[in-house]
Amino acid sequence: MTAAVPSALAALTAPHDPALPELGALLDPVRRADLMGAPTEVVRVRWKPGSSVVIALRDSSGGFAGWPHGLGWVVSYADAVKLPKTRRRAAAVGAPTIRLGETTVAGPAHGDRLLAPRVRTLLDERPDLMGGSTALRYNPHRRLLLRAGGDVVRLSAHGSRGDEVAARLAELDLPVLAPRALAPSVSSTPWWGDGDLAVCPDPVAARHAGAALALLHSSDPAVAPGRRIDAGEIARAAAAAVSRLLPPLAARARRAAERLATAPATPAVLVHGDFSPDQVLTDGRRVRLIDFDRAAAGPAEADLGSFLATGGSPALVDGYRDGGGRVDEAALRAWRALAELQRAVEPFRAGASDWPDRVASALARCEEGIA
Repeated sequence: MTAAVPSALAALTAPHDPALPELGALLDPVRRADLMGAPTEVVRVRWKPGSSVVIALRDSSGGFAGWPHGLGWVVSYADAVKLPKTRRRAAAVGAPTIRLGETTVAGPAHGDRLLAPRVRTLLDERPDLMGGSTALRYNPHRRLLLRAGGDVVRLSAHGSRGDEVAARLAELDLPVLAPRALAPSVSSTPWWGDGDLAVCPDPVAARHAGAALALLHSSDPAVAPGRRIDAGEIARAAAAAVSRLLPPLAARARRAAERLATAPATPAVLVHGDFSPDQVLTDGRRVRLIDFDRAAAGPAEADLGSFLATGGSPALVDGYRDGGGRVDEAALRAWRALAELQRAVEPFRAGASDWPDRVASALARCEEGIA
């Protein structure tokens, strides 16, 4: 039996951060609409305690004419000196910004401070890709995915390590999409399939994905050099994230992390590193694995546990075994519990209105997994 969810959590709408006085208003839909002049929906939250918060937003009312993809951002800094640079970067790609206070500004996705240089390159070299595209996914200060005709164009703020891994896996005939470099940190892949396993949760496709994952795990870990998964590092970072967000859960998160820091050791293989249903495209029969930014050397059960913890079908494990993969059941339970802890704060990052209860529920599932 796990500890009950503290009733005080239900009243929370934002974490406490004195350095960011606008944080509560930006996370509250009514107060945010009053501040910005039109309603928006939260897509993604990136909060650095004591430093900044940037929120990806969807224009749910059509109230922002300067957001051509229907996506935008609002950012608030503890240090106001960052504001002028943010506005200059947006202006350089023709993106209008809205000053909302001394340290807060909003603008369209293509004017993102870290992505704007990639957008500038496309505007100069491939204006057709920007002008006729639709947005698929936006993670502020990280990446923007656009659909342009029959291609998916990816703009990355911090390089294209995942593209390099995918290219090498494609050379090995693994079921991945080979990227084509368009510019530094900008690439494209063909549009493929009918959706991912999060949208199309077909057990048969999940089984095929398991076989594809077994093939990935049989590849040389040197395909993704320089990174190794460490259970202790993941557990400590995850507990710290829960503790910052919800201090009443800090002690429970730390206890769980201590238990999971020594997850059973199994042979290191090439792992995806962030495996979940939305990382598997399907056309109803075949599958393609995508997004290798976190590829590393690590235990196979890390990928399997991550997939199950994010709602993936258990049929994946059956397909994994059919494809020749071996599974240590004790390690799988531990890594699934660790994935629950690592992803516990995702409801907050996704802007869920009931994020406190959902964070607590994820922690409870983690505790049940290691009981």
